[in-house]
Amino acid sequence: MSTTLGRRLARLEAGRSDPSPFDAMDPILADLSVSELLDLVRHRDAVRERRSPTAEQRAVYGRVRDRLALVGIALP
Repeated sequence: MSTTLGRRLARLEAGRSDPSPFDAMDPILADLSVSELLDLVRHRDAVRERRSPTAEQRAVYGRVRDRLALVGIALP
């Protein structure tokens, strides 16, 4: 490898941004079924409206929260 090419590669690598933990969110959400995604949205709606989420909604939210925590995204 020439020194010019090495310097160019080093500059390119230095300019790259670090990967975000939020990049891991897409495959986690993609693994959910449509009904699980709906339960996740309904969980959020229930919490916002100060209602108690159903057991199914809490279960889906818990699974998603646990999987996101493994990649460094903490949810309440």
